[in-house]
Amino acid sequence: KTETLDHVTTLVFVNAMFSCKPLELITVCKIDFDPTRVHHRIKKKTFLETSWYQGAATFPATMPLQQRPAIAAYKGICKGVDSFGQKLVIFLTILGNHCDGVDFSSNALDSRGIRALVAALRCR
Repeated sequence: KTETLDHVTTLVFVNAMFSCKPLELITVCKIDFDPTRVHHRIKKKTFLETSWYQGAATFPATMPLQQRPAIAAYKGICKGVDSFGQKLVIFLTILGNHCDGVDFSSNALDSRGIRALVAALRCR
């Protein structure tokens, strides 16, 4: 039951994920995060990048690394995500973010999401 899981336990779990150096990818509700660069949204691979057609091409290697923005854009990232998924996404984006601010507009956060946001900001 995810409803009975308190914020403190979830925050400890998320902090443990960020302290795990070999961890390269975190997936929450089909949203992929790089724990070292949470502000960078990981693009899902297309059919050509995952199929036989890829061959010797290295699409991610040819893409330039994005610079850290001043405000990380998470507009609409929590739409259609259940309350526990919202909590995890908020904790990941707040605790793992190295930007000056975050944009959570158009996320339709309910009271549980707002409480998670407040808990994450207090923990930071």
